[in-house]
Amino acid sequence: MISSGVDEEPTHERDNALVLIERQVDGLIIVPAGDDQSYLMKDQQLGLKVVFVDRIPQLLRGDAVVSDNRGGSYRAVNHLLEVGHTRIGFLGDRDHIWTMVERRQGYFDALRDAGIRVDESLVRTNLHSAQEIREAIMGIVVEGKASAVFTAQNLITVESIRTLRALGLVESIALVGFDDIETADLLVPGVTVVAQDPTVIGTFACEILLSRIDGDSSPTQTHVIPVTLIQRGSGEIPPR
Repeated sequence: MISSGVDEEPTHERDNALVLIERQVDGLIIVPAGDDQSYLMKDQQLGLKVVFVDRIPQLLRGDAVVSDNRGGSYRAVNHLLEVGHTRIGFLGDRDHIWTMVERRQGYFDALRDAGIRVDESLVRTNLHSAQEIREAIMGIVVEGKASAVFTAQNLITVESIRTLRALGLVESIALVGFDDIETADLLVPGVTVVAQDPTVIGTFACEILLSRIDGDSSPTQTHVIPVTLIQRGSGEIPPR
């Protein structure tokens, strides 16, 4: 087994994949960083087996194993709605990433089904740096008067908690994050999250790839793995 990181750079994804193909690997498991995987089409036609994890391939047919991003986000936001919140902020990372698009749509769906109009001033995306996240939190909970926040990525969750703590709001602003974070159960309050199961995703992707290498020629599929809402305290804080 050979592994290689791409750091969310589409060019790194392509270059690393092509290097591995030159080494005559039988198959690849890829977390897509870009929005075009058609560069694999020729090798796929020649017999290369490819399985995508976390995100679905674009401009190429292939098996994929992904978390229930949209449904998980819907569940997180709906949980905050059930606690009594109606002004819920959304913090997400890069707009072009498929997982972010799905999670944002889950946020929109939950508000729509609750009869709440989306307030775009409470939606912040393309957050890369700690400073951008801090400014987004300030804008949402101070200027936008949101009483709850849904953070759609684990690093954003961590910085959001740090910022809320610095503002003295960590026990008065509700927060649910997508993806679990280390020590989430040790903080006060504990961090409520929608948890993915990377072990199941990775194991299932390997099984599919090995099956394809062994000759499975059934139609490609996208397999959606359920997520789990873990209530620890931060998502159960009622509106002020």
